[in-house]
Amino acid sequence: MGRSVAIPGRGRAARAGGVALLLAAACLAGAARGAEESPAEKAERLQVLSARGDAAATYELGTMREKGLGGRVDPEAALQCYLEAARQGNADALFRVSKLYRGGQWLERDEAKANALFLQAVEGGCGDAQYQHSKMLEREGDAGGALKWLKASAKNGSAEGQFELAEMYETGRRVGKDFAEAAKLYRAGAEGGNPEAQFRYAQMLESGDGVGRNEAAALAWYRKAGEAGLAGAQLWLGETYGRGRTVERDLLESAKWYRMAAEQGNATGQKELGRMYAYGLGVDRDPREALRWRKLAAEQGDAEAQYVLGVMYEMGAGTPADPEEAQRWYRKAAAQGDPTAAVLAR
Repeated sequence: MGRSVAIPGRGRAARAGGVALLLAAACLAGAARGAEESPAEKAERLQVLSARGDAAATYELGTMREKGLGGRVDPEAALQCYLEAARQGNADALFRVSKLYRGGQWLERDEAKANALFLQAVEGGCGDAQYQHSKMLEREGDAGGALKWLKASAKNGSAEGQFELAEMYETGRRVGKDFAEAAKLYRAGAEGGNPEAQFRYAQMLESGDGVGRNEAAALAWYRKAGEAGLAGAQLWLGETYGRGRTVERDLLESAKWYRMAAEQGNATGQKELGRMYAYGLGVDRDPREALRWRKLAAEQGDAEAQYVLGVMYEMGAGTPADPEEAQRWYRKAAAQGDPTAAVLAR
């Protein structure tokens, strides 16, 4: 598919790696015992393996150096790790270096090298590169090639690829409908950290489609997706704790999840948080806060929030009474089909 590209040598990082061999016995013994590693201990163990020529360890060490895990942020050391791992043919490193060349980060921008390294990463089995290649082929109208590489990306651990392929099996789009296969792929994507996959796998566990019904496991995955910032999961958790559905009712927990959705701009979360402030559910009753959150939802076009906001302006709840402002919001809600607002609007 692509031509090989010479990767610059590792330089100082390679010369320094030999020192890490002195740590081998302690680090590897600890890993063998299954002891939980600190980031510093993990970095030491990876350095040992890297010095022995383990390309995967060298690449992972690079990610730690880039993020400052187990030590300070060290872009130079990270780059040298990526280059060395790519030189050894590690597909993940090839993909990372291709992005560095494409973006001109740490390396002089070079589209030709970026493209060649990207194709090597695809051929070498990097799931994330294969997923990106699949999307490129899809945009070019090559549906067969796109599906081929999407399946390859899912097989090779791309959480995005696993999620997208799972959706296909769930809906029967471009592949035969297969709930069991969808659940398996959603789970793989969920375990790979994809919040949408975590949410969909939780839904399947809750319904029992394609997998044994398990409400406790579903709740755990909903929480993971919510903690990762997925508003849909946060809303589900807010409603579930608010109603005591499959869990003990907990209004404090309900308000917490609605707030998380509201603070990232979700209109339903804003509306529900406004309701909780209006009635003192899980939070101290505060008409002004109720008005503020409901107005944010209304401004995003939520018809129910628009109607309730009209009521608050008419009644003077959380704000001085303002009949004209009330009518403005009634009209907005009525225009979206709210029947009660339609009666009140003039």
